[in-house]
Amino acid sequence: MGKAGQERPEEGRGLTQHVMTRTAFLKGSGVALAGAAAIGVLGACSPQEAKRDASGDDEGSGAAASAEIGLAESFDAASARYDVDLVVVGSGAAGISAAVQAGQEGGSALLVEVADALGGSTAFAEGLMGLRSKYQLNNGIDFDIEEELLADVEFSRYVASQPLLKRFFGQADEDIEWLESNGVEFHPEPNPHSPTQVFYVGQGKTMVATMADRARESGIELLTGTRAKRLHLDGGKVAGLIVEDGEGEYPIRTKAVILATGGFINNEEIFDETFPFDYGRIKVTAAPHHQGDGRVMAWAAGADDAAVHSYGWTWCGLKNFDIHSQLSTAACNEPFFWVNQTGKRFIPESLVIRFSTVPYAVIQQQRPFSILTQQEVDRLMEEGCTVGWGSYIFAGEKLTDLQSELDAAKAAMPEGFYYADSLAALAAELDIAEGALAATVAEYNAMVAAGEDTEFHKPAQYLRAVSEEGPFYAFELQPNMLTTHGGLVVNDQCEVVDSSGTRIDGLYGAGVDCSGYTGFYYNDLHGGCTQAFSVFSGRTAASNALAYAAA
Repeated sequence: MGKAGQERPEEGRGLTQHVMTRTAFLKGSGVALAGAAAIGVLGACSPQEAKRDASGDDEGSGAAASAEIGLAESFDAASARYDVDLVVVGSGAAGISAAVQAGQEGGSALLVEVADALGGSTAFAEGLMGLRSKYQLNNGIDFDIEEELLADVEFSRYVASQPLLKRFFGQADEDIEWLESNGVEFHPEPNPHSPTQVFYVGQGKTMVATMADRARESGIELLTGTRAKRLHLDGGKVAGLIVEDGEGEYPIRTKAVILATGGFINNEEIFDETFPFDYGRIKVTAAPHHQGDGRVMAWAAGADDAAVHSYGWTWCGLKNFDIHSQLSTAACNEPFFWVNQTGKRFIPESLVIRFSTVPYAVIQQQRPFSILTQQEVDRLMEEGCTVGWGSYIFAGEKLTDLQSELDAAKAAMPEGFYYADSLAALAAELDIAEGALAATVAEYNAMVAAGEDTEFHKPAQYLRAVSEEGPFYAFELQPNMLTTHGGLVVNDQCEVVDSSGTRIDGLYGAGVDCSGYTGFYYNDLHGGCTQAFSVFSGRTAASNALAYAAA
C-alpha cells in the first residue's frame, strides 16, 4: 500500500503524484551553475554534445561506428591475450555490478569498456528503485511489491515480461543492501516526487568509482579504451570475443559474455529504425559510445530480433544550456506556463512531475515554449523550485543563481532563448500570431483567479498568474533523452534467447540493452527503475554465467 495518510496517484497504481516532506540536509548537494557557465552545454552534463567534432557529427556515430561488429569469421585461440570464464562488456551500473558479483563469487572474469573512463551514462544517474528498503520504511513509506509489479505490467499493456519483473522487483531492496555493503552511500530520504527512487550520494559517478574499487579488489581486471567487436561461437556456444584497443584487435577466450553496452542512443542510423520523430529534435544527454554494439553482436549470433524498444526520456532540455543549470530547471521542470507555436497551452504544466511522460507531449508540438515572467523568476529565487532536477537540484531549493544565468543568456542570446519587455514583443519574437499569446494569458489568468484550470485541469496548488507586465523570458523546449531501452530478448535468468525462446549458450544481457522490463513506453511509475534493473540484471547475469561456465 502507499504511504499512510496519502492517496494513491490518479493514474493506476503508480507513484507519480506521491510527495513527502523534504528536509534541509539534502540541500547542499544541488549543482549551482552561475552566470556564463550556464551558456553552452557543459561536457560533464551533456557529453553527447560535448563530443561533437568541428563538422557537427558525433564521434563514431552512424553506420561506420557499427562496421565490423557482429560475429568473428575466424578466431585464433592460440593468440588470445586472456582466457577467462566470463567477459563483461560495458561498465555502467549493469556491467560494474556484474564485475563485482563475478569477483565476489571467485569467478575468472574480465570487463571491457569502449570509453576511456568507466561508467557510461550511469555516471550521471541519480539513484535506483527500492520498494521496502530501509530508506522507504524509515520515512513511513511501505509499498506492496506485488501491487507495484502489477502496476508496471499493466502500464506496459503486458508487453513487459512478468517473470522477469517478478524476479527484479523481488530483489530490488536486497540489491540496495548489497550496494551499501560494497561502500555505496545513499541519501536517507527518497525522491519526494517519486519515492521509490533512493538517491546516490555523489550521483552515479561515485557509485561506479566505489564499485570499480570493489571489482579490482576481488581480482577483476577492468580494461578501458577497449571495444568488443565480434563474438566467436563454437557449435552455437560462446567461445570467445574479439576486442580492439589503441594497439589493434586481439582475441579473448571465454565461455560466457555479458552484453551491457548501454543501448544505441548515439547511433542515429539504428535510432531512426525505431523512432518516429526526427533525431535532431531531441536533446541527447547520454555519454558517448552507445552505438548498439550489444544488439548488433547478439543478433548476428542468432538472438531474437523482434525486441521491443523504448526511450529514456528525462524531462526537457534547452538548446545551448546545461540541463542541470538553474535556468534549465526553471524553464523545463517547473509547472508554470507553456505554449506551442500557435500561442496556446497544450498540457497541464504539472505534467513535469512525470519526467519521462512530459517529453511525449512536447515532441508532438512543432515549436513548444516555456515562458517565465520576472515575477516567477523572483519567486523561484526567494521561495524555491517545485520539482528541481533530481539530486542535482533538489525540490524546494532556492534558485539563487537564476537571475545571473538569465542575465548571461540575455548577453549571449543563444538560439532557442528569447527575451522581451512586453507580451506583444515576445509573441513577435516567437513568431506567434498577433494577439494570440495575450489572449491565452488572459484566459489562463481568469482560471487562476477562479482557482480552477477548466482547460487542462492542472491542480490548483500549481496555478500562478502570468504577469502581463514584462520583462518575459521564453525558451524553446527539446525533449531530453538519456538512453534507449531494448534490443536483446532475455529470459528471467538474463540469458539471451533466440526467436524460439531457447537460450544462446554463454550469452547474457544486462541493463538497458535488454527488452522485457518495459513496454513500448518507458515506465515512470517507479523512479530509479532503470538503475535498479541494471544492478539486478548485472548481478543475475554474472551468477548464471559463472554457473554455466563451471558446468
